[in-house]
Order: sequence, then C-alpha cells, then structure tokens
Amino acid sequence: MKEFANKFYTVGVFSDVKRALDKMWHDGLTYKLIKLKFPGYVIKIIHNYLHNRTFRVRVNNTYSTNGHIQSGTPQGSSLFPSLYNIYTHDFPEHPTVSTCLFADDSAMLSQDTQLKYTLKNMKNFLDRLQDWLTHWRIAINVDKSQAIIFRKWGVIDPPPFHLTQFDDNIQWVSVVRYLGLHMDSRLTYKKHIDFLSEKFWGRIHLAISLVGRNSPLSLDNKVILYKQVLRPIITYASPVWGAAAVTHMKKIQAIQNKILRLMTNAPWYVRNDVIHYDLHMEPISSYITKLARHVFRSIKNHDNPIIRAQTMFTYPHPKLKFAYATAKWQIPLKPP
Repeated sequence: MKEFANKFYTVGVFSDVKRALDKMWHDGLTYKLIKLKFPGYVIKIIHNYLHNRTFRVRVNNTYSTNGHIQSGTPQGSSLFPSLYNIYTHDFPEHPTVSTCLFADDSAMLSQDTQLKYTLKNMKNFLDRLQDWLTHWRIAINVDKSQAIIFRKWGVIDPPPFHLTQFDDNIQWVSVVRYLGLHMDSRLTYKKHIDFLSEKFWGRIHLAISLVGRNSPLSLDNKVILYKQVLRPIITYASPVWGAAAVTHMKKIQAIQNKILRLMTNAPWYVRNDVIHYDLHMEPISSYITKLARHVFRSIKNHDNPIIRAQTMFTYPHPKLKFAYATAKWQIPLKPP
C-alpha cells in the first residue's frame, strides 16, 4: 500500500488451481510430510487415509472395472485445507514478488517505479512457478487467470506484450476479483460497492416478506435479521474498501437508509438520523470503522510480516484517508 500511494506500478497476476480437491498428488504429499519431519505415525495415518481408494463408473446398469485413485482427497474432507497447505508450503519465492495464497486461489504481486522492470520481475517469477507446478503435478486454469496493473495516479494502459502460463496468454483486465473482492486498477472499489448493492437488493427480494411493511415480525426482530443476515452482505471485506471515496461510501449508507425506512414504514418527513437513533443503529461508516479497528488490532501479532505491516501504514495524501477519519455523521445523543 505504501508503494501504491507513492505512484509505484504494481502488477498483479491472479490464478486459480484446476480441481485442487481432486488433483493433489498423494506420493508428493507423502514426500513433503517426510521432508517436513512429521511424526511417523501421522504420516502413516494420512497415507492410509488417502491410499488404496478405488472408483468405478456406471453407465445405465453397466459398471466399469475398478480404478485406483492416486490423487485428491475425499469429497467434503475437513483435512483438505491443512493437507493442501502442506502440499503448497514450498510455493516458489522471488525477492521482488509477493505471493498471497488462500486455498486454491493465488495472487502474485510485483512492484517497481518503472513498469518494464515490474513486468520483467513478474515474468521471471511465472517461469519459475511454471516449473514448480509441472514438477508437483498442479494444473492452473490459465483461461481464468487474470493480470492487472495497479497505480493510483496517471494513465494506465495494458502493456503491448502478454504474460504467459504454459504458453497461453494471461488476460489483462481493469477489474479483478479475488476472494470475493472486486479490485479495479486504481483501487477505488467502485465496482465492488456496485456489486454489493446489486447483491443486497437481490437478497431483499427474498426477504421482503420478513422485513417489509407487512411482515408479521416485530421491529426488534427485523433489526436482528438486518444486522445478522443483510448488513454483512453490504459490509463484506469493508476493512479493506473502507478507504473508498465518500461518494462511494454514501451508496452503502443510502442502502441502509432505504431498508430501515422500509422496516419501520417511516413517513417521508422523518429524518434518517432519527430512525437510526430510535433503532439504536449506527451509521455504516461507524460500523465499518469498528470492524476495521477490530481487524487491525487482531493482526498486530500476526505471523505474516506483510499482514502485520498493514497496521503501520499512514496514507500520505491529505485528501485520501481511511473512512473512520472522514466520517462526520455520528449517532446523536438525543433526537433533534
């Protein structure tokens, strides 16, 4: 974030592992368990759990012969996330590339003051990554992989050449989705907020009988339903995008205003801050501030230095600060 604020170029490549649940190589996993010096009894338990599994195919009333499963974990296995983390613990490293791994979703980021050096570093890393993927029999959905250039100021055009994986070009995009968060090239999060708005109103159509004017629920139960089910939709990942421009944040507040008026069947002349006060409901900006502070407090002692460093950053631009620094609307002590 510090380099992004100082006009560095950040090239991001976002990849998805093809059928990670079904393609984890058993013998490769056993080798890594031994290399990491897991206790022998643990290795034997995991080995017996995964090996000697068979399958067969049925077409109408005809069955194929039994085949042996040499990769993957059983469907619904709670061990899969831990085993997959072990299997990918030696993911390639590069001095100028940061990697972010979450299950089978991976993000690679490279930064530099000049775009050509940033792209060169990313290309070198992708070549190393391709060798690692081939060696450990991991397949990538290249058609779903995307590349993007992040930069706060200045015109950003896709470079004239493509980054590649397994001889296929990676598509350049202006907005990328990672772990449900839509990130545009300038990190304004406008696309993400628009997406949350559409998703929220789609859910409202399903819940209108419970939160609408004619709902049999009491107002207290409507508020509980909104806080526990509906509000998390429009605040997903808000500690990240809470620094969005005030114009974008107002869209989220407008959604809350509308749904509260719908729940209370308030006349048009009743002010929104009065409705918030009567329902003991905090403004969206205050709620996001509370979430963000909780998240940042919890990562101070995180093992990952990249995550831990996020608490030590202060945005240098005087007009662009975190949402909790610009939020001026607070719940009044008494209704006006």
